Amino acid sequence: MEHPKLMTFTLASRSGASALLATVLLTACAVYEAPPPPPPHHVVARPVPAVVYVEPAPRAVVSIYVEPPLFQPEPILIGWAPPPMLVEVPVPLPYAGAVWVGGYWVWQGDWVWAAGHWRAPPQPDYA
Repeated sequence: MEHPKLMTFTLASRSGASALLATVLLTACAVYEAPPPPPPHHVVARPVPAVVYVEPAPRAVVSIYVEPPLFQPEPILIGWAPPPMLVEVPVPLPYAGAVWVGGYWVWQGDWVWAAGHWRAPPQPDYA
């Protein structure tokens, strides 16, 4: 014959296990329907346009008269080179012995064209 305490423990553990099983089965019987998956996200790959250099429209040439400097000016740093040289057709010779001085680009806050002009030749022994 079994010991009474052992019998009580066995019955208690059987009834506890049954209660636990019943609780799990009754509470876990809910039917859960998962939401439908989201529609697939389609990524449309568009070709990347090639970088194309578009040359800016030519700017108007500003022509000025610049007297030659009497002394060497202080050097300055300019962020870009002057535009290409312009081709000037000299006007007719104004007097005999005049010398054509061709035009050039000069910095005046921006590149401006110093137009060519006729000048008297340098004098002998002139310093």
